[in-house]
Amino acid sequence: MKKIVLFLFCASFATLTACHNTDKGKDQGQNKDSLNSKPALNSAKNAPQFNADSAYDYIKAQVDFGPRVPNTKAHNACAKYLEAKLRQFTSDVTVQIGDVKAYDGTILHIRNIIGIVHPEKHKKILLCSHWDSRPWADEDSVDKKKPIDAANDGASGIGVMLEIARDLQLKNPDIGIVMLFEDAEDYGVTENADSYALGTQFWAKSLDKTKYLADYGILLDMVGAPDAHFLQEEFSLKYAPDIVNKVWMQAQASGTSSYFIMNHTGAITDDHLPINQIAAIPTIDIVDYDQSRGKGFGYYWHTHADNMKIINKQTLNAVGQTLLDLIFTEKGTS
Repeated sequence: MKKIVLFLFCASFATLTACHNTDKGKDQGQNKDSLNSKPALNSAKNAPQFNADSAYDYIKAQVDFGPRVPNTKAHNACAKYLEAKLRQFTSDVTVQIGDVKAYDGTILHIRNIIGIVHPEKHKKILLCSHWDSRPWADEDSVDKKKPIDAANDGASGIGVMLEIARDLQLKNPDIGIVMLFEDAEDYGVTENADSYALGTQFWAKSLDKTKYLADYGILLDMVGAPDAHFLQEEFSLKYAPDIVNKVWMQAQASGTSSYFIMNHTGAITDDHLPINQIAAIPTIDIVDYDQSRGKGFGYYWHTHADNMKIINKQTLNAVGQTLLDLIFTEKGTS
């Protein structure tokens, strides 16, 4: 991930390239053995309990394949794993295969993996996250040309989503959930905003609105680090202010407001932009970015330190339980 846009509310992907950009950077990690996976939360009535241990295992399974860079064996193997795992929780799974051109002319063979949990429900919301890895460690001081594990910036959001899909088999909500595992998000460069979110752009341009149109969407990005700060990102506030309010108010009810901070932060070029601008689904970004915090992002961002050592089960639990509680407060339509 991504570009940080300091001049807010740029009109489109084309105009985003004219906006000024900065980096990300942040705090210390923890070892797995020191993590408390079940902080006290106030779950919504009837919502299942999110299992952070299970989400952690889903993240580790992705990282164990190695960096999931498009056009590599690890990427292909992980795609098969994600498809098979999602099929355990719903039979309605599609793999969208396509070719996209990267900023340097490389043709990337991508796979967007899409499933609908409880497709029989009329009302649906969209959950999404990218699963590919950054192909180079451009923010590191060593091995800058080697790809990263992308445990947080990629795998964490998918791990939370897979656990939510599993939980929704235990209890049946009133709504359906479209799950989009986005490819080729992180093959971009800061000089070119359009070079990010290639898989999501591909999906949004070919969206089957008869099947995948959702009332609103929630993007998960970098949701596994310790001491995460999820502030209200500016593009989310522009395109879906009511959804921002809904999620952050749910966090207060769920007892996770120490993670979901009621402050605004800068705009970020991320996968929610093509979903808003092309697919016209109002979508927000739950992302660990605070512009008042040094560079704004973790010290591990786009470095080899983005590995399993920084994945924190308390953070996973806070995000996962908030979303489960939100899902079970939604009412279906007749």
